[in-house]
Amino acid sequence: MSTGYWSKVDLRVLDNPPRYLDSSDSCWFMMEYTSHGSYDESYANQVIKNIKITKNDIKKSSGRKYYKDQAVKLFAEQLAAAFQTPVAFAAIPPSECPADPNYDNRIEQVLIEANKINPAIQIFDPISRNVTIQKSHHQGVRSIDRHFNSFQWNGFSSQLPNNELYFIDDVLTTGATYKACQKMIRKYASGVNVWGLFWARCVWK
Repeated sequence: MSTGYWSKVDLRVLDNPPRYLDSSDSCWFMMEYTSHGSYDESYANQVIKNIKITKNDIKKSSGRKYYKDQAVKLFAEQLAAAFQTPVAFAAIPPSECPADPNYDNRIEQVLIEANKINPAIQIFDPISRNVTIQKSHHQGVRSIDRHFNSFQWNGFSSQLPNNELYFIDDVLTTGATYKACQKMIRKYASGVNVWGLFWARCVWK
Protein backbone atom coordinates (compact mmCIF):
# COMPACT_ATOMS: atom_id res chain seq x y z
CA MET A 1 0.00 0.00 0.00
CA SER A 2 1.23 3.47 -0.90
CA THR A 3 0.70 5.48 2.27
CA GLY A 4 1.40 8.93 0.84
CA TYR A 5 -2.12 10.28 1.37
CA TRP A 6 -3.26 7.77 3.99
CA SER A 7 -2.66 8.01 7.73
CA LYS A 8 -2.62 5.13 10.17
CA VAL A 9 -4.96 5.41 13.14
CA ASP A 10 -2.68 5.97 16.11
CA LEU A 11 -4.66 5.69 19.33
CA ARG A 12 -1.81 7.25 21.29
CA VAL A 13 -2.03 10.65 19.61
CA LEU A 14 -5.61 11.09 18.38
CA ASP A 15 -8.10 13.17 20.33
CA ASN A 16 -11.30 11.15 20.83
CA PRO A 17 -10.01 8.04 19.03
CA PRO A 18 -12.47 5.37 17.81
CA ARG A 19 -13.64 3.84 21.09
CA TYR A 20 -13.73 0.20 19.99
CA LEU A 21 -10.31 0.03 18.34
CA ASP A 22 -7.32 -1.21 20.31
CA SER A 23 -3.57 -1.23 19.80
CA SER A 24 -3.70 -4.50 17.84
CA ASP A 25 -5.82 -2.93 15.07
CA SER A 26 -4.34 -1.59 11.84
CA CYS A 27 -6.67 0.96 10.29
CA TRP A 28 -5.99 3.73 7.80
CA PHE A 29 -7.83 6.90 6.78
CA MET A 30 -7.33 9.75 4.32
CA MET A 31 -9.38 12.69 5.67
CA GLU A 32 -11.14 13.97 8.78
CA TYR A 33 -14.91 14.34 8.63
CA THR A 34 -16.52 16.64 11.21
CA SER A 35 -19.59 15.08 12.81
CA HIS A 36 -22.59 17.43 12.72
CA GLY A 37 -20.52 19.82 10.67
CA SER A 38 -22.00 21.64 7.70
CA TYR A 39 -21.36 20.86 4.05
CA ASP A 40 -19.02 23.86 3.96
CA GLU A 41 -17.09 22.74 7.04
CA SER A 42 -14.38 21.12 4.92
CA TYR A 43 -13.65 19.33 1.67
CA ALA A 44 -13.99 16.04 3.57
CA ASN A 45 -17.47 16.99 4.74
CA GLN A 46 -18.47 17.81 1.17
CA VAL A 47 -17.42 14.49 -0.36
CA ILE A 48 -18.61 12.38 2.59
CA LYS A 49 -22.03 14.05 2.59
CA ASN A 50 -22.18 13.51 -1.18
CA ILE A 51 -21.33 9.82 -1.05
CA LYS A 52 -23.95 9.35 1.68
CA ILE A 53 -26.76 10.88 -0.40
CA THR A 54 -29.68 8.48 0.01
CA LYS A 55 -32.23 7.04 -2.40
CA ASN A 56 -34.86 9.26 -0.77
CA ASP A 57 -32.65 12.31 -1.33
CA ILE A 58 -32.40 11.41 -5.02
CA LYS A 59 -36.16 10.89 -5.28
CA LYS A 60 -36.64 14.44 -3.98
CA SER A 61 -33.96 15.89 -6.25
CA SER A 62 -32.67 13.66 -9.07
CA GLY A 63 -29.73 15.97 -9.70
CA ARG A 64 -28.13 14.86 -6.44
CA LYS A 65 -27.31 11.47 -7.99
CA TYR A 66 -24.58 13.20 -10.00
CA TYR A 67 -22.82 14.33 -6.81
CA LYS A 68 -23.09 10.89 -5.25
CA ASP A 69 -21.67 9.26 -8.39
CA GLN A 70 -18.81 11.75 -8.48
CA ALA A 71 -17.94 10.99 -4.85
CA VAL A 72 -17.96 7.25 -5.56
CA LYS A 73 -15.67 7.82 -8.54
CA LEU A 74 -13.26 9.97 -6.50
CA PHE A 75 -13.01 7.44 -3.68
CA ALA A 76 -12.42 4.68 -6.24
CA GLU A 77 -9.64 6.63 -7.95
CA GLN A 78 -7.85 7.33 -4.67
CA LEU A 79 -8.20 3.71 -3.58
CA ALA A 80 -6.94 2.37 -6.91
CA ALA A 81 -3.87 4.60 -6.74
CA ALA A 82 -2.82 3.24 -3.34
CA PHE A 83 -2.03 -0.34 -4.37
CA GLN A 84 0.38 -1.83 -6.88
CA THR A 85 0.11 -5.54 -6.04
CA PRO A 86 -3.01 -7.75 -5.70
CA VAL A 87 -5.00 -7.04 -2.56
CA ALA A 88 -8.35 -8.30 -1.26
CA PHE A 89 -11.11 -5.90 -0.23
CA ALA A 90 -14.56 -6.36 1.28
CA ALA A 91 -17.13 -3.64 1.86
CA ILE A 92 -18.22 -3.23 5.47
CA PRO A 93 -21.97 -3.98 5.31
CA PRO A 94 -24.21 -0.90 5.56
CA SER A 95 -26.89 -0.61 8.22
CA GLU A 96 -29.55 -1.89 5.81
CA CYS A 97 -29.82 -5.50 4.71
CA PRO A 98 -29.95 -6.08 0.92
CA ALA A 99 -33.74 -6.64 1.02
CA ASP A 100 -34.32 -3.21 2.56
CA PRO A 101 -35.63 -0.68 -0.02
CA ASN A 102 -33.17 1.87 1.40
CA TYR A 103 -30.15 -0.43 0.97
CA ASP A 104 -27.16 1.59 -0.23
CA ASN A 105 -24.31 -0.34 -1.81
CA ARG A 106 -22.09 2.72 -2.32
CA ILE A 107 -18.94 1.02 -0.97
CA GLU A 108 -19.49 -1.98 -3.24
CA GLN A 109 -19.72 0.51 -6.11
CA VAL A 110 -16.46 2.13 -5.00
CA LEU A 111 -14.76 -1.27 -5.16
CA ILE A 112 -16.22 -2.08 -8.58
CA GLU A 113 -15.00 1.24 -9.97
CA ALA A 114 -11.58 0.84 -8.33
CA ASN A 115 -11.22 -2.62 -9.87
CA LYS A 116 -11.95 -1.18 -13.32
CA ILE A 117 -9.08 1.27 -12.83
CA ASN A 118 -6.73 -1.16 -11.12
CA PRO A 119 -7.42 -4.92 -11.39
CA ALA A 120 -5.09 -5.48 -8.42
CA ILE A 121 -8.10 -4.43 -6.32
CA GLN A 122 -9.86 -7.77 -5.79
CA ILE A 123 -13.40 -7.83 -4.42
CA PHE A 124 -14.77 -10.31 -1.90
CA ASP A 125 -18.08 -10.54 -0.07
CA PRO A 126 -17.49 -12.73 3.00
CA ILE A 127 -20.04 -10.97 5.23
CA SER A 128 -23.50 -9.51 4.66
CA ARG A 129 -26.21 -8.19 6.92
CA ASN A 130 -29.35 -10.30 7.26
CA VAL A 131 -31.40 -7.73 9.16
CA THR A 132 -31.49 -3.93 9.06
CA ILE A 133 -30.32 -2.15 12.18
CA GLN A 134 -31.01 1.45 13.14
CA LYS A 135 -28.29 3.92 12.24
CA SER A 136 -26.52 5.45 15.22
CA HIS A 137 -27.38 9.01 14.16
CA HIS A 138 -31.04 7.93 14.21
CA GLN A 139 -30.79 7.04 17.90
CA GLY A 140 -29.31 3.64 17.18
CA VAL A 141 -26.71 2.21 19.55
CA ARG A 142 -23.26 1.22 18.31
CA SER A 143 -21.94 -2.02 19.75
CA ILE A 144 -19.79 -4.79 18.33
CA ASP A 145 -22.19 -7.57 19.30
CA ARG A 146 -25.20 -5.74 17.87
CA HIS A 147 -23.52 -5.65 14.48
CA PHE A 148 -22.07 -9.15 14.80
CA ASN A 149 -25.49 -10.65 15.54
CA SER A 150 -26.97 -9.03 12.44
CA PHE A 151 -24.30 -10.50 10.12
CA GLN A 152 -24.26 -13.69 8.11
CA TRP A 153 -21.18 -15.52 6.87
CA ASN A 154 -20.87 -15.99 3.09
CA GLY A 155 -17.30 -17.26 2.94
CA PHE A 156 -14.65 -16.59 0.30
CA SER A 157 -15.10 -17.36 -3.39
CA SER A 158 -11.36 -17.89 -3.92
CA GLN A 159 -8.00 -17.66 -2.19
CA LEU A 160 -7.12 -14.25 -0.77
CA PRO A 161 -3.85 -12.68 -1.95
CA ASN A 162 -1.33 -13.24 0.87
CA ASN A 163 -4.24 -14.39 3.06
CA GLU A 164 -4.96 -10.73 3.84
CA LEU A 165 -8.20 -8.72 3.72
CA TYR A 166 -9.01 -5.02 3.96
CA PHE A 167 -12.47 -4.06 5.17
CA ILE A 168 -13.41 -0.72 3.64
CA ASP A 169 -15.95 1.98 4.48
CA ASP A 170 -16.40 5.70 3.97
CA VAL A 171 -16.25 6.85 7.62
CA LEU A 172 -14.59 5.40 10.73
CA THR A 173 -16.59 6.56 13.75
CA THR A 174 -16.37 4.25 16.79
CA GLY A 175 -14.98 1.22 14.95
CA ALA A 176 -17.84 -1.03 16.14
CA THR A 177 -18.82 -2.28 12.68
CA TYR A 178 -15.20 -2.90 11.69
CA LYS A 179 -14.60 -4.84 14.91
CA ALA A 180 -17.74 -6.91 14.28
CA CYS A 181 -16.39 -7.80 10.82
CA GLN A 182 -13.04 -8.68 12.38
CA LYS A 183 -14.85 -10.89 14.89
CA MET A 184 -16.61 -12.73 12.05
CA ILE A 185 -13.29 -13.39 10.33
CA ARG A 186 -11.75 -14.68 13.54
CA LYS A 187 -14.70 -17.04 13.99
CA TYR A 188 -14.94 -18.40 10.45
CA ALA A 189 -11.52 -17.75 8.85
CA SER A 190 -9.09 -17.32 11.70
CA GLY A 191 -5.97 -17.52 9.53
CA VAL A 192 -6.83 -14.35 7.61
CA ASN A 193 -5.11 -11.10 8.56
CA VAL A 194 -7.54 -8.16 8.69
CA TRP A 195 -7.07 -4.41 8.25
CA GLY A 196 -9.41 -1.46 7.89
CA LEU A 197 -9.36 1.30 5.28
CA PHE A 198 -11.61 4.35 5.60
CA TRP A 199 -11.98 7.40 3.40
CA ALA A 200 -12.31 9.56 6.51
CA ARG A 201 -12.29 9.30 10.27
CA CYS A 202 -14.93 11.11 12.27
CA VAL A 203 -13.95 13.98 14.53
CA TRP A 204 -16.48 15.44 16.92
CA LYS A 205 -17.54 19.07 16.73
